[in-house]
Amino acid sequence: MADQPDDLYVDVRPMRLKARLAFWITLSVAVHVALAVALWLSPDLQKLLFGGLQASDSPPTAGQMEASRRALDALTRKRIATCSKKILAISAKVEAMRAGEWKQVATKAEANPHFKAMLDQGLPPLELSAVAGDADRQDVATLYQKTQDLERQVISLYEQYKSVGLSLLTVRQARAEDLPQPQPLSDSLKLCAVERPSRPALDLAVINGPVAPGESWLAFRGQMTLASETSEIMANNCQRIIDVVNRVIADLEVGPSMPIPGGGADNWKEENAYRGPSLRLSEMLPSNLASTIKDAKVVLGKTPGGDESSRPADWMALDTWWVIGPFPYLTGQRDETSLTHAYPPEHTIDLSEPYAGLNNKPLRWEYRPMDKVRMEPRDVGRRMIWYFYTEFWSDEARTVFANVASDDYGVMWLNGKRDPVYTSGVEARPWVLFDANQFVQLDLKKGTNRLLLKLDNNGGTTGMTVVLGLHKLAGG
Repeated sequence: MADQPDDLYVDVRPMRLKARLAFWITLSVAVHVALAVALWLSPDLQKLLFGGLQASDSPPTAGQMEASRRALDALTRKRIATCSKKILAISAKVEAMRAGEWKQVATKAEANPHFKAMLDQGLPPLELSAVAGDADRQDVATLYQKTQDLERQVISLYEQYKSVGLSLLTVRQARAEDLPQPQPLSDSLKLCAVERPSRPALDLAVINGPVAPGESWLAFRGQMTLASETSEIMANNCQRIIDVVNRVIADLEVGPSMPIPGGGADNWKEENAYRGPSLRLSEMLPSNLASTIKDAKVVLGKTPGGDESSRPADWMALDTWWVIGPFPYLTGQRDETSLTHAYPPEHTIDLSEPYAGLNNKPLRWEYRPMDKVRMEPRDVGRRMIWYFYTEFWSDEARTVFANVASDDYGVMWLNGKRDPVYTSGVEARPWVLFDANQFVQLDLKKGTNRLLLKLDNNGGTTGMTVVLGLHKLAGG
């Protein structure tokens, strides 16, 4: 007898499965073909199934189009007016900042005829508006123009605010017995000029013309979108202007959350993000630098003993500098010869004099207000040298503590003296504020004081901060 398979149905199962699969595929195809034929032959069935997805047989009426127009117009006017109100509030803040700087001019004018002449000359007059757009009474074109006018108003006020500050900072004194003379406001205004952004004009014919389904409606909707989105761009631009100042003060006054080491960290590690070539992890050198003041209250300014001294803070960060660089290493290597070499700014400070930099590229001094916690060169590069120069006012001769944070090697001179008042180690170092080894006593004279700081970057980020104590030392 022939051997029987263990399972008599082993060859039957695949056949049954194939038959069932063929049956269901054939049935599915037949159903879809029948449905397609029915849809093709029956308009009523098409309307039943897809009527909600098809355009209406009858176009919108003139009344419906006008209602849509009014609704979009009202929404656009509301959006533009909201932006206008935001810009007006920013304008008031910048105007108050400008008034604060001008108050310092008035204070100095009491004892200095040069500042008195500046005060008498006054600032260029501005026609300032104190009202925002009114969405209930003004049309889109009028509201859009109002927003543009307010944006230009904020920029003009900001230029004057920075110009007064620059004139207060840039003071000349030909002889020791002469009274300090500020830089003319006209010169400062030229240096602090801000470019006015170009804003697109609205097509009044489209805005005021009739609308109907099709191209005219799409054109009208496009103009409404242009007006509202450009207004939002203008409001954001003005917000960035006020943030340039407010962000720095907020960052410096937050105390324990300042971006400096703390909380028992043994080593400080440099962040990867910076504006140069990628930083390799192998170049993140550990450092034992640590802040000795974890809850420091720091304000920005340039007049120790003046208005800043009355604020609830113990330290003032010098916030306006002239920057020049980069200069290449003298030997091409980061060695002691390159770091200690006296580059041109160490011989003379002439803010209008160009110097030869990297690849003999001409370098000029650039005026830079402080826009973050530490002052940084605009274009960060590796293994290069920069110089920072500032002038600040002291109401009397005083001795104060200063703290100098530099990343990496830093040297600082006061009032043109040959010997530096501060020198860091030549080893690569991170930026750490209030380290115990970075304090130095400065003997400030009454009137204008001048600081020159040399900064080296070995790799990674770079920057520096100089803070002055706001209280005189005993006997100072």
